[in-house]
Amino acid sequence: MFDSNNWMTNSKVDLLNLTPILDACPLLEQFRLLARCPGRNAKRGGAWPPRHHAHLKEMEFDGFRGTMNEIAFASFLLRSASELERLCIRSSYSTYFADFTWTEHPDYEIYPEERQEIYKQLMGQALSSKVKVIFS
Repeated sequence: MFDSNNWMTNSKVDLLNLTPILDACPLLEQFRLLARCPGRNAKRGGAWPPRHHAHLKEMEFDGFRGTMNEIAFASFLLRSASELERLCIRSSYSTYFADFTWTEHPDYEIYPEERQEIYKQLMGQALSSKVKVIFS
């Protein structure tokens, strides 16, 4: 059984398509998503299906740019994860190279006003009363 999952794609993706992956891992406790391709995850189609991810406690969203699709995906997780304790959102991301080093890529900045607006949107969706939404 998986209790954590890292997922990365290099193709255009509607984040709605990640829901079957989450459904396939009902005991998932940690989920980390790297969405580093500008414009590739801006598309969104269909309605978000009602789900309940009772074991998900931690979500890390790297490469976040504040697109409608990204905000909708984060909202979906907040609405469906009753035990979620931490949603960490980073506009930067790191990559691991063959020389065994991590390189940080701070190629996008979410301005404080934008962060505050996104924070309000997300916290209004939270099912868990103990969740912390952290921008870093």
